[in-house]
Amino acid sequence: MNTTTDEEILIEVCRQVGVGFRAVQGAVRTPNVVAARRAVVSTLRQQAGWTVRRIATAVRKTERSVERMLRQPSVR
Repeated sequence: MNTTTDEEILIEVCRQVGVGFRAVQGAVRTPNVVAARRAVVSTLRQQAGWTVRRIATAVRKTERSVERMLRQPSVR
C-alpha cells in the first residue's frame, strides 16, 4: 500500500515548479517566490483537485489568500 502525504505531494509540486516548499510556506514576498507560490497553488487545485482549505493548510496561508492566488493568473 502506497500512501502519500500532503507534504510529500507539496514537495513534489514545488520541485516541479522549481521552488523550495519552505519558501512556498514562508512569508517571503519577492516576485519570484510569489509567482512560484501561485503556480504551486494553481497546480494543486487544477491537477491534484485539492480544495481551497486543503491547499491553505499545506502552504500555511489563509483560505482567503489561496482564493486570491487562484483568481490571479500565474506568470510562470
